[in-house]
Amino acid sequence: MLCGTKQNQNWRMLFMAKIKMTVLYKGKAGNASEMAEAVGRSQQAKIDQIPPAYNMENQKLVVVCVEGGKKADSDVMKFISNLNPSRVKNMAIICIGAEFGCVDEMKASAEKLGVVVGNIKQVEIKGGLFKKGKLEDAQKTECVDWVAKIVDSLLA
Repeated sequence: MLCGTKQNQNWRMLFMAKIKMTVLYKGKAGNASEMAEAVGRSQQAKIDQIPPAYNMENQKLVVVCVEGGKKADSDVMKFISNLNPSRVKNMAIICIGAEFGCVDEMKASAEKLGVVVGNIKQVEIKGGLFKKGKLEDAQKTECVDWVAKIVDSLLA
């Protein structure tokens, strides 16, 4: 029976996507990529790391998952500085960690170009001196639900 094949499941997921969106991530501890996978899969979105190997085209929403810090990562800032508001309409930021100073810098840079950054989610993870903090399933679920609400609002 063909309906249960992996190929048919992938086709179904492609047609289930509500809007054209991409989920991008950047981080060293692995939390940003883990969050991007959860969010991207829930919305059947393209998932890639920053910088992506392609230009953003006609994106209704780009979700950027980063591991926090006092300052934004230089690759992330370079990516944001090259955004074109005629190609990317809206951006949401998920910042993971214990320090969230980078968010204001990222938001200001995108909005200066005309990209709407109406949604920011800060996910606090505590780590030790020698141990990185780890995402919990509840935190991923919370962000998946948060992005689903953003997508629904963009459809309204």
